[in-house]
Amino acid sequence: MEVWIILILNTLISVLFIFLVKDKQERIFGLFFLILPIFGLAFYFVPKFVFGFTMKHNLYDSSNIKLKISDETFSQKPNIPEEMNIVSFNEIMQVGLKEEKRALLLNVLKDDLVDNASFIRSAMSDSDSETTHYAASATMQIYTKLRSAIQALETQQQLDPENPQIMLRLLSAISDYILSGVLTKRDNDFYRNKYIRAFNTLRKFDPNLLNCDAYLKMADFLFASFDVHKSIETAIEATTRFDTEEAHLKLLELYYKTGNQFKFNEAFDVFRKSELTVSNKGLELIRFWNKRNA
Repeated sequence: MEVWIILILNTLISVLFIFLVKDKQERIFGLFFLILPIFGLAFYFVPKFVFGFTMKHNLYDSSNIKLKISDETFSQKPNIPEEMNIVSFNEIMQVGLKEEKRALLLNVLKDDLVDNASFIRSAMSDSDSETTHYAASATMQIYTKLRSAIQALETQQQLDPENPQIMLRLLSAISDYILSGVLTKRDNDFYRNKYIRAFNTLRKFDPNLLNCDAYLKMADFLFASFDVHKSIETAIEATTRFDTEEAHLKLLELYYKTGNQFKFNEAFDVFRKSELTVSNKGLELIRFWNKRNA
């Protein structure tokens, strides 16, 4: 008699589970409960109870990270200029014919040379001499164009030294020149120091003129100049002033490079608990370090 009571209760619980559970995929467990009375329920609910009791989480809920994204499934269009600068010429055309390589490079040269600087530089190591000639000529044009822009802005600044807009354009032109990759190491060091001086001048004049991107570049250039302390201070100031994902990731990057595990964990905890809208890159970082610290 007791066995029949247990079987009836098991059947009722299984039916209620099938009709009340919200997740349609989990309803299949109701059939498992019917096939394996009592033990099926135990196998399902005991691990959930133990997992909840230990206060562990295998999902990212509001206590882990606050995301301002909907549950919609959407596709993201690729950023073509960015992808062109990531994939090198040789990787794209390693099986291409000489004529195809030349045609591709010439099409790229019709667009903005500065935006495609990385892609053009990668073509300079190609086996086809004519292709490398096109790339070398374009690289020289980039070098000349950016240097002329800086010289013109420096002349304007001498004529109007208190004009903040000229300062901002000069700061942007210098960073473009450095990041173009066309500079020698000596020139790179020279213009990196020029950027640092221009940034400090603007910060003294009016710090509100500087955006987050300018701060992050400043942090990178200071780090490359082996001024690690000021580099980290600049990144901290960026997170305080702008509180953006990019600023937090830059600070984490610098702590990681310096091997400061304590400060990294501290900064990561602040980032994880922030109310920022997090990108895929940020989410992957959070997921990775949550697993490491688990």
